[in-house]
Amino acid sequence: MLPQFSYVRPDTLQDTVKHLNEKSAAIHARGTDLIGCLRDGIMQVDKMVSLSALSDLHGIRETADGGLIIGALTTITEVAENPRAETVLQPGVVITHVVLPAPAQNLRSSYRKVRA
Repeated sequence: MLPQFSYVRPDTLQDTVKHLNEKSAAIHARGTDLIGCLRDGIMQVDKMVSLSALSDLHGIRETADGGLIIGALTTITEVAENPRAETVLQPGVVITHVVLPAPAQNLRSSYRKVRA
């Protein structure tokens, strides 16, 4: 059975921090098995705080020195399809610097297909 909890989607960092400072609050950042973890009692929360509306955490931006800032919520596919990332990053660098949990193993093969 799924426990009761509230779900908020703040659109500013200030509101996000305010919600996360509450007791039993947790972050939801595009995780695919959130419902399963709650249902199976792996995590117990009173409030789930979504990061999906924080625009600063999405996308790829170039820095003044020619580097890239890759937002925490940017998908592997977005990185793989970005022409600037293609010239800045070495092939495979995203995968070698990201540790994916077991349920996300299929993302690795999806990334390889995009890069091939």
